[in-house]
Amino acid sequence: MKKLLFTLMAFLFLFSSCEIDNYDEPTASISGGIYDVKTQELIPAQSPNGARVQLYQDGSKQPSNFWCKPDGTFENTRIFPGKYKVTVQGPFVTSTIAEQEVNIPMSNLKIMVEPYLRITATAKLTGSTLDIDYVVVQSDKSTGKVSTIEVLCGNTIGLSVTTSKKRVQISTTSQPVGERHHCTINDVNTNEVVFVRVAAKTSESPYYNYSTLLKLK
Repeated sequence: MKKLLFTLMAFLFLFSSCEIDNYDEPTASISGGIYDVKTQELIPAQSPNGARVQLYQDGSKQPSNFWCKPDGTFENTRIFPGKYKVTVQGPFVTSTIAEQEVNIPMSNLKIMVEPYLRITATAKLTGSTLDIDYVVVQSDKSTGKVSTIEVLCGNTIGLSVTTSKKRVQISTTSQPVGERHHCTINDVNTNEVVFVRVAAKTSESPYYNYSTLLKLK
């Protein structure tokens, strides 16, 4: 009797497993970008752990999260089709982040927000010496203090404050926000591709704003 019961339980477990395996895989996709509401340009981000898209399926309180790419675009190709609410987290003024409804599949979705900081940079590589000019401008909607500015150099397209090979921390006292400044980095590794960008954050958020990723070699 026990042997028969065990066999029956094993059969039911196997049948149940087969039923679970027969569920369809998510194949719908969403793509787009996070844009600066003022400049209408993509907002560069750290990837991962920079700007995050959050999807709430209709009636759900648990979001599906995924990170943006370094240029501020995003794509997720493994979502069930249907109605969702979408919002974002990152170095953006919270009051400008609005939740919106979308029907997935969805492409070229534009999410408009206000970054805490707008950073522009240019760079020139001469031998192994790197010269960077940059400007960090704080949004008039940002109420925090600019706590950190860093000039970054590295050899990966995912260049960030956590992956840089060389970095220079800038004093906001000696180099005030809103003005053009210059930074020089020596002994740069030119045996590989060289990437440069400037990162900064305010006291309002743990997330960094970034300049556009520059490829120099």
